[in-house]
Amino acid sequence: MERSLTPQEQAIVETLAYYDTFGKSPLTLVELRRYLFTHHRASATLADLSGTLGVLRQQGIVAHNNGFWCLQERERLFAVREQGAKEAALKWKRFSRIAGFLAYIPFLQAVYVTGSVSIGNAHPKSDIDILIEARPGHLWTVRMLVTVVSHLLGRRRYGNTVQNRLCFNHYAISNAPLGPNRVHRVVSSLAIPVWNSSHPTGHRYALRPRRLLLAARGALEALLGLTRGHRILEQLCYTLQVRKITSNRHERYPEQLGPLTLTTSNLIFYYPRVLLTEQRFKALSTRYTH
Repeated sequence: MERSLTPQEQAIVETLAYYDTFGKSPLTLVELRRYLFTHHRASATLADLSGTLGVLRQQGIVAHNNGFWCLQERERLFAVREQGAKEAALKWKRFSRIAGFLAYIPFLQAVYVTGSVSIGNAHPKSDIDILIEARPGHLWTVRMLVTVVSHLLGRRRYGNTVQNRLCFNHYAISNAPLGPNRVHRVVSSLAIPVWNSSHPTGHRYALRPRRLLLAARGALEALLGLTRGHRILEQLCYTLQVRKITSNRHERYPEQLGPLTLTTSNLIFYYPRVLLTEQRFKALSTRYTH
């Protein structure tokens, strides 16, 4: 009779299954600990995980190759990840060349790289997913400015123009949860900070804006604050964008995320893909845990 999986074994299998369905990505030991589906992630040491992986490998549940782990019978993903890591490195360099303007957007608090680039498994024709963090009370202003400026500069993904463009598919207010529980947990684990107006991030490809232009941005923010023009601007940006979003017949904003209001704390434009990933994840993980 087959034994039941321990809680840590279950967490490992579910994590490998999720990132298989999310991005066809095997994980290193360090990545597995970082993304681990458990509330006790902080207490899970690399040594513990390595030992548990060894047990799962002996049972024919997981496979290992060149430092990467995946579920058994999914070994073809090793080659996908190897090529994906090379493409991700190229996209990081691309990001550092084309994303510098974001640091000058008024009321923008932080920038994060997410998705396939942050996980190190990108496709040659893919875009670069970006999470934008705005200061409270300025979400709609920041989104409007990011959209307009990136489009004028030819940096934004638009229509069929996707490859190596910036995809701004998630906006959030500082210190707010990043959406529903699963979204928050996955995105907060994946998101790599590349700029923050309050402190340096230290990442190799972090944005390095010019001090003079940052001072000009700060002066503009102060002026809008003194005149209360920022409130008028936020209301105007909100009205224009909600009208645009709700009139989109091809891609409706998910009702599960609630109504779009002036105080909305998250704008998540990839949520339908989250639901699809959840369905595939449940089907795949069940094969290995039951």
